[in-house]
Amino acid sequence: MGMFWNLENFYDYREGASAKGRFYAKCDAVSKELFRVEDLYGALPDFVGMAEVENSFVVRQLLRSTLLCKTDYAPVHYDSEDHRGMDCALIYRKERLTLISSKPCHVLDSAGTVLATRDILLASFLTESGDRLDVLVNHHPSRIGGKTLPRQYAKCRMQALCDSLSSFGGTIVSIGDFNEGPGWVCRGMEDLSRVLSESLGERNIPCGSIRFNGQWELIDRCFVSVGTEARMEVLADPALSVPDTVHGGLKPRRTSQGPKYTAGVSDHYPILVMLSKFP
Repeated sequence: MGMFWNLENFYDYREGASAKGRFYAKCDAVSKELFRVEDLYGALPDFVGMAEVENSFVVRQLLRSTLLCKTDYAPVHYDSEDHRGMDCALIYRKERLTLISSKPCHVLDSAGTVLATRDILLASFLTESGDRLDVLVNHHPSRIGGKTLPRQYAKCRMQALCDSLSSFGGTIVSIGDFNEGPGWVCRGMEDLSRVLSESLGERNIPCGSIRFNGQWELIDRCFVSVGTEARMEVLADPALSVPDTVHGGLKPRRTSQGPKYTAGVSDHYPILVMLSKFP
């Protein structure tokens, strides 16, 4: 079982962007959610991809300052060229997965220039059964300002990585915040979020990982190698939610709303992916 969560501006308190107490409260809330997954599904996630973490210190403190210190999670993180200082990161269970290699994969424009956005994080593992598992953690460029070309470059980079990894014959999982809902195709990969949204749509149940102006959007998603038995869920935990006083219903509880501290974790719900090779 894998997980992804955009942790919304998870800044290092030492650099003044976050108060120390609020930083550690957020660490504790993230930790509690992972243990809540264990309560619900019988096990902690084998890997957790994360977006919007500032640096390695943030990831290390998440593992050291909370009850996660009693687990076997290990971190993978690289600094990126993102203009806000945000990176992708990953933690994985050493008892379940053996790390073969990892690296940051820059997003390049048509001239080969590295864009000032989040790198795609690649981590390759061997599972307990000796199978290869390649995990890509994504946070594609924002739609703010109507710019679509940087996001197109990120999609092309992800496609190239999936094409290259397919030669190893393992399972590829590309997970993250794509800043775009289901609809675009990644060759050789199945979009689990498309299957999820179609299923829920048939039952007229709103589906999304983030709510904007009262509308749910499924931008946190997962692609897996074609032929992989897998399913995806949005973990819309009430503990992560707050009433939407404008549009009704619930929405994710943010850490801050403008200058106001609201004591939540993120404006995104986490997503889970269940893989048949992780019973």
